[in-house]
Amino acid sequence: MHGRAYWLLEREYLQLKDSSLFGITVAPVGDDMLMWRAEIQGLKDSLWEGAFLQLSIKFPEEYNQVPPNVTFNTIPFHPNVDMHSGRPCIDFLDNSEEWDERYSLSSILLAIQALLSNPVLENAVNVEAAEMMRKNMSSYRQMVMDCVRASHNLEVTEGKEVSVPSIEFFLPPEATAEDQIRKIKRISFEDYYRTWSGIATSRAALCFGIPLFEEPHFIGKYQSWKQSNLKAPGLWNDKFASLLSEITRKHLMFPAAKKTQVHVACPTPGKISNPVSHSPPRLQASKGQGSHLSPLYSPRNLVRCF
Repeated sequence: MHGRAYWLLEREYLQLKDSSLFGITVAPVGDDMLMWRAEIQGLKDSLWEGAFLQLSIKFPEEYNQVPPNVTFNTIPFHPNVDMHSGRPCIDFLDNSEEWDERYSLSSILLAIQALLSNPVLENAVNVEAAEMMRKNMSSYRQMVMDCVRASHNLEVTEGKEVSVPSIEFFLPPEATAEDQIRKIKRISFEDYYRTWSGIATSRAALCFGIPLFEEPHFIGKYQSWKQSNLKAPGLWNDKFASLLSEITRKHLMFPAAKKTQVHVACPTPGKISNPVSHSPPRLQASKGQGSHLSPLYSPRNLVRCF
């Protein structure tokens, strides 16, 4: 003759069949109503989405006055799951004083499913997982993904007591602060140029292959030239003006090489009524008098123009 616990569990089993909870499958193991097996899927849009985690639930004869014993068969890497025993850290399961007789099997499984996606870092039973989640979220996410993939390979034979070995995840060795700092070695441009010239897939033309760095005094000469130009940057303007004047002078000395139209800035055509010939001034000599310029090119007119 079965006691009160059997009758309560049979009623909850019928209720679970009708409720169809998302991602939760539970059934007794064989004819023993005090030993159950459950499978929980991770919630959608969470790190544990796609995971299939199996649990064993053992009910005492005093159920529902005391809580059942719940353990993970596939132990997840989680701050609130003991990595050795597989027990989830839930207050009403760990402490009989927190247990309420109104709690049912469905409420227990829903609480565990929510705990996976919402870990509590305070008083965590898996300290390594909690520290990784605080300091290195990317590593914790990778560990969870490995756990999700491993859960797909778990197979449990129907009709037999669960005896699946737990899956353990080993943390990688912690890297020191010096190892995490990216080391950058500074090299000179000369070393870079020589290395690049040796490994480059394309080779420059001979006219561009000037071995500047083979001359031992090149860098020193370059630095002194650079400093002298920085001290007197205005000299470049004078050199440029002198160069431009030299080019203009050579151009005027050989007008036949390239015909150009010369424009006289003063006087302009708009300021005079008659066109003026741009031929050079002629000297007029009169008997008994000195040579003098044409009236148009008299000093007075030149002063007016310029």
